[in-house]
Amino acid sequence: MNYVATDYVPKVSKKLLGPARIFNAGLCGITLLGLTKMSLTSPGGIKGAVKGLWNPLPETGKETK
Repeated sequence: MNYVATDYVPKVSKKLLGPARIFNAGLCGITLLGLTKMSLTSPGGIKGAVKGLWNPLPETGKETK
């Protein structure tokens, strides 16, 4: 994504290149954290990872009304 920012952001504004690179680094960090969470909390394999995205965690403890 850094190369995409380097190619296309200066066409809009040269001053936005630095913030665009910081945004890309932040987006990379958020993606890394999300994938790490998914790999640690869902069962193994691709099938388990996909199920882990949409299935809620099982409820534990007492129900609150």
